[in-house]
Amino acid sequence: MAFVSPEGELRNRVHRAIVATAVVLAAIAGVLVVFVYRAFVPPRVVIETSSRWPITGQLHRWVDNPSTMGQVLMETATAIFTRTEKGFPPDLADFVAPDLLAALSTMRPRDTGQSGFSQSFALTDIRPAGFNDTIAIVRYRGAMTVTTQQRHAVSDIMFECSYYRKMPTDKNALGWRLTEIRELTESEYFDPERKAVRDQKFKPGDLPSMAPAQPETK
Repeated sequence: MAFVSPEGELRNRVHRAIVATAVVLAAIAGVLVVFVYRAFVPPRVVIETSSRWPITGQLHRWVDNPSTMGQVLMETATAIFTRTEKGFPPDLADFVAPDLLAALSTMRPRDTGQSGFSQSFALTDIRPAGFNDTIAIVRYRGAMTVTTQQRHAVSDIMFECSYYRKMPTDKNALGWRLTEIRELTESEYFDPERKAVRDQKFKPGDLPSMAPAQPETK
């Protein structure tokens, strides 16, 4: 019968405990790595159209940069001219000032009366007029289509939108809200660019002198 000293038995137990603890910690670390990885990978979503066609896609996180900001402003400008007689999409309240949305809700295309209508808008031109961390002004041009029981019309419209950045919401992560819309004439829409072109082509220093020629002296 082999003799095992108490000290040797104690060392063996400590070694086994250390090994078991290391295995448990490694398993926990592996699980945490998987959880962290999955947290940073947006899940794929599946939605269905009104015709029951499935659409799959990858969710993308919002990033506060000029590109994302411009996309939000553009989609807001498009949404305010896209509606039916039942009103606007509910989520638009997070992107438009309440008083402006209330005023837009009372506007209806002419000759509709109480009958139904559909209105859509397609952007054809975007001209940023200036922005900083809290204010953005953008000019838009596009085709607005109105369909009623009496007519189908397409109009070319130009307007300027003023946005202010306020507190973000769950649906509006960047906080940009449309606060003012101003209709523009064609001259107002294109004048800033035309003036910039004129100033570039005809700089004061480049213009020929209109002073009368002085007679030569001998």
